[in-house]
Amino acid sequence: MSRSSKTVRPGRREPQALPRAVLPRVLSAAMSDASHVVVGGVVFSADYLQPPDEFTQPDDVLVEGSSEQADLLLTQRDFEGARLIGEADLALADGTVVRFLRPASVH
Repeated sequence: MSRSSKTVRPGRREPQALPRAVLPRVLSAAMSDASHVVVGGVVFSADYLQPPDEFTQPDDVLVEGSSEQADLLLTQRDFEGARLIGEADLALADGTVVRFLRPASVH
């Protein structure tokens, strides 16, 4: 019998992949007014954000960003199988966490 390296905590459920029908709504809310995107700990300026709709194809670009270190390009296919973490962070199927950041308003 082999041992699993995964730790299971009673009372905590593993986040489930978002259903295909829910993903556009979640991405739309997460992308709304975002000025930056954090992927893998790197902060990118949100140069282009396009929430998916019923016409979006797997290779359609949803996110383009840039930083001093790299450029970012995420397609609809990248978000397939994503899980919602907390209220707005997404874990892609490969485990990469994507966070959309909005500018703060000071009153």
